[in-house]
Amino acid sequence: MLTRFALASLLMLLPLALSAQLAGTIAAPRLKKLIDETKLKYQVNSNGNVTVTYDVDSLGARTHQVIIYSRTEELGGFEVRTCRLYAAQLDSMPSQQVLFDLMQESYSQKLGAWEIDLSGGKYYVFFDIKLPVKIGAKAFRRILGAYVDTVDAREKQLTNGKDDY
Repeated sequence: MLTRFALASLLMLLPLALSAQLAGTIAAPRLKKLIDETKLKYQVNSNGNVTVTYDVDSLGARTHQVIIYSRTEELGGFEVRTCRLYAAQLDSMPSQQVLFDLMQESYSQKLGAWEIDLSGGKYYVFFDIKLPVKIGAKAFRRILGAYVDTVDAREKQLTNGKDDY
């Protein structure tokens, strides 16, 4: 009896799990269309998220990756997409001065902010940008390019010049 109940419960939850999984990938075709229009080179991961690699300097000695999430969110009645630029993976919490600098810099940013996440014993410092899904390709490319320089400069500072991202 218990086995039938458990099986019936699982079968009832399966459509919900599948629809939740599909909901996360619905935006993939729109994202692909946008990225294709930017003419940027990219890779798509198994979650439907896109990684774009920018050359930071003209020699190609430094690059920076931007992760563009396929999943979208509603904000103030319109749909937005998160673009994430990692700056560092650290073994310990950044100093108070670095935290203050990140907060101060976030205050002056127009479309994004610095964030820190603790995961697996590591501190990840990244910059998140929220952009409207209905943004044009030219504006999308220009905005990401502008923030790449900002984040790469912070990566140099936090990693003693390493180019991890």
